[in-house]
Amino acid sequence: TVVLNSNASSPFVRRLLSEPKVHSVDAIFASLHTTSDADFGSAMGTPHNARGATSVMENLIALKKHGYHVEINFSLGSYNAREWARVLTFGVANDIAVKAITLVRHGAADDAFYTDR
Repeated sequence: TVVLNSNASSPFVRRLLSEPKVHSVDAIFASLHTTSDADFGSAMGTPHNARGATSVMENLIALKKHGYHVEINFSLGSYNAREWARVLTFGVANDIAVKAITLVRHGAADDAFYTDR
C-alpha cells in the first residue's frame, strides 16, 4: 500500500493532476485543520495567502475527481477548536473521509486542549 501524506499544496497537486492517475498510489492523506483562510494563513505562517484553506479544499476535490482516494487529517488545537464541524461538513459534502486527532500534553496549562481533565 502506498499512501502520500500531504498538505495538498498547489505545486504538489498540479504535478499529480498534470499526469494520469498514478496507479501505485493507493491514497492521499491531506492535512486540513481549518476552513478559514485567515486562520490557515496565521497557523501556517503565510498570512499573505488569502486563499490557503480554500485552495487546499479545492485541491482535495480535484484529486478525488482525478481518481485518487483522498482522506482528510484534522489535528485539533486551540486555534481551530471551532473548525471541526466545518471540516467534517466539507468532507461529508464531498464524500471525503475525515480523521481527527488531538494530543494531551501534561503541564501545558495555558492551552485548555492540551491539559489533563
